[in-house]
Amino acid sequence: MDFRALLVQVQDRLSDADRRRLHFLFAGDIPKWYNIHPSMSGTLDLLQWLIEHDKVSEEDITILMKAFRKINCTEAVALLMGNDCSVHPCPDTFISRQSHIPPCATWSSKVTTMAGIFGKEGDSPLHLNMPTSLAIDLDGNLFVSDEKNNRIQRFAPGETSGVTVIWNLQSPQQIQLDYRTKALYVSEMEGGRVLKWDLQTREGVTIVRNCRLCTGVFVSSKGFIYVVENRRHNVVKYQWDGRIRLDSEYSQQELQGAHGLAFDQVGNMYVADTWNHRIQRYDIDLSQCNHTHT
Repeated sequence: MDFRALLVQVQDRLSDADRRRLHFLFAGDIPKWYNIHPSMSGTLDLLQWLIEHDKVSEEDITILMKAFRKINCTEAVALLMGNDCSVHPCPDTFISRQSHIPPCATWSSKVTTMAGIFGKEGDSPLHLNMPTSLAIDLDGNLFVSDEKNNRIQRFAPGETSGVTVIWNLQSPQQIQLDYRTKALYVSEMEGGRVLKWDLQTREGVTIVRNCRLCTGVFVSSKGFIYVVENRRHNVVKYQWDGRIRLDSEYSQQELQGAHGLAFDQVGNMYVADTWNHRIQRYDIDLSQCNHTHT
């Protein structure tokens, strides 16, 4: 699809409130004398200004992706990432930051060590001991689940010395960052729980208990919590006031020693079936949904 045609589709999906929030975010970038009204035509003018001033291009839409995520406009994000929500209802999965990666992208063979020291475990700020998961916030801070040190480390951009942001954990595994609320979710394998940690107040609350070796966690923007139970070989879906299993019998039969999980833009669920040495995909089934919950 033509790049400008794609942007037209994106702005067509915006509500009046979305436009006002979008224009507010870009108010600091656009000269005050360049008055752009937050209307449909005004949003097109805003997009045109961003293109003319090399803020946005077909090769780089990072600034738009960040803006739409900040205002929680999941349909716009999905369209920019190649998923038309009018065909596939937008899943409730846009809680974590995901970078826009052009289809033509490749990766250099030059590798930079961002944290830890090759081949040397330890518990100093410079060391890691079996890192199991990571997350990166919008400011470029790197969060690492440091399993054997029972802590979560934060590495600021350009820094190789980490700061412990969560401690006294019991074998932390997968972590997930909610960049909107600045909360970090941690699954504890030996602790048998999922912890929600507020990075601003530095306080935590256990949101899932009695998990049999929690090795994976995914939290949707509507508050549903998906947990991988390694010992039970299944995936469980929780709500704040209850617990709902997802294909529990099927998962128990098929999965062995499962660890992490993730969801794609359509809503299909992927599980690392560790002991069977494979990744399993569970296709989303919307036949029982009213398209308001995921």
